[in-house]
Amino acid sequence: MARDTHFGRGPVGDERRVYDRQLINRQLILGAFVLAHAGRQIKFEALEDVSISGVGIIISERLNNGDGVELGYQHEEKTITVRGKVVWVVDDSLGFRTGIYFDPINVQDNVTFFMNMREYVEDFAR
Repeated sequence: MARDTHFGRGPVGDERRVYDRQLINRQLILGAFVLAHAGRQIKFEALEDVSISGVGIIISERLNNGDGVELGYQHEEKTITVRGKVVWVVDDSLGFRTGIYFDPINVQDNVTFFMNMREYVEDFAR
C-alpha cells in the first residue's frame, strides 16, 4: 500500500490522510463491532471505510473531536481491538458519521484490524 498524504476537504473541513481509505461492502460483514468511549458502549450502526490508520463509522451518538475511543471487532473466536481518537463528526440519516484516527503507537493492532477488514473491502470482495 502506497504511503501517500492526501490533502483536501473532508466531511468537516481540511483533511490530511496518510493512507487511502477502502470502502466497505456492509453486506459481507460477518462479525460484530463494539465502540467504547469513557468506559461505556456506544451503539455501532455501520462501518463505512477503513485504512491502516483509521476508519469511518456511523454511531448512534455524537462524540467530540479528540475523544478517545476503543473499537472492537469480534468474529467467531477472533477479537481485535484498536484505540484511536475522533477526528471529525457529521450528522447522517443513520446517526453520526465519525472519523476515527488509530493510535499510531499501536501499529501492530492497527495493521491486524485492517488486514481482518480487507475481506469486506469492495475491491477485495469481487
